[in-house]
Amino acid sequence: MVYNIETKNEFRKFLLLTGVLLLAVSFLIFLGCLVNLFEFKTFEALGHSGIRTIAAIAVIGCLLGAISSWDD
Repeated sequence: MVYNIETKNEFRKFLLLTGVLLLAVSFLIFLGCLVNLFEFKTFEALGHSGIRTIAAIAVIGCLLGAISSWDD
């Protein structure tokens, strides 16, 4: 299946690009933590571990991408 971004309306395109951006950011943060550029402790929020916060960013990105690509 080929995804044609040109046929989507502006809001759905925004959701898709935001979702992909969030996935990329969470992946880069995770890689940075693996090579000791950052510490997981830095990303602790609301009593949750840093890895859980990074994973939550990735899940939100996946959800936004899925919502934006939902067929009419």
